[in-house]
Amino acid sequence: MEHIKRSLRVLGGLAVALGISSVLGSNNARSEALKGFGSAATGGLGGEIVQVRSTEALNHELCRSYSFGQCNDNSPREIQVIGTIDFTGTEGRGEGQGCQYGRTCSAPYKRESLLLMDGNDAHCDGKEKTLVGFDRAGKRPLEIGSNKTVIGVGPNATIKGKGLRLNGVSNVVIRNLTISDVNQGVIFAGDAIAIARADLVWIDHNRFHNIGRQMIAGGFGPTTNIAISWNDFDGSDVSIRRRPRPDWIILVASA
Repeated sequence: MEHIKRSLRVLGGLAVALGISSVLGSNNARSEALKGFGSAATGGLGGEIVQVRSTEALNHELCRSYSFGQCNDNSPREIQVIGTIDFTGTEGRGEGQGCQYGRTCSAPYKRESLLLMDGNDAHCDGKEKTLVGFDRAGKRPLEIGSNKTVIGVGPNATIKGKGLRLNGVSNVVIRNLTISDVNQGVIFAGDAIAIARADLVWIDHNRFHNIGRQMIAGGFGPTTNIAISWNDFDGSDVSIRRRPRPDWIILVASA
């Protein structure tokens, strides 16, 4: 387990075989020119610039309108995150059927629990079933509309306790954020960034810390023209499921 006790900085990034390229460059999150499949992403460039400091404001500005449960807010907008926006405990606690999952690593790593997705989920077959508790906020990600830039202001900009979801959208930029503490130790209770049926996305210079399931998750439909560059996947005090999908290439080096 020693090889995952260090923070991991993505140099080559995460690359999906059909559409995600890796980017190498300087450590300057503001001035680095984008290359790769997502190089045409402009996000909210030219649109309204808003600063958010609360859970309510962030949720509203990421997506101002929905249709049939899906975000349809396509207006260009730059959302600047100020300080730590903490969703932990804001939606109460929940519990569902699950099991203890996987082997136990040495301290300070913790054994993971798995929360079954539904009655047909077979992940706990052969294991003793038990009730698994979780923070409801982490299981309900923030939806992002098309033509949006979400950027942290300063080194401490953080979204805590809830991740982001890009579902059926295009032209999204996510930069200079920490996303942390999304149901640490509970599998299937929230991702840091989930991408489904999205096109033209740039995820750059972000830090992921204490994420219960996946730090960046794909495989939920076609994802094209996506660049993931210079992100820090911090595994210093949480167990990590290192089971990449067959269509993901993971290239990492110690920080």
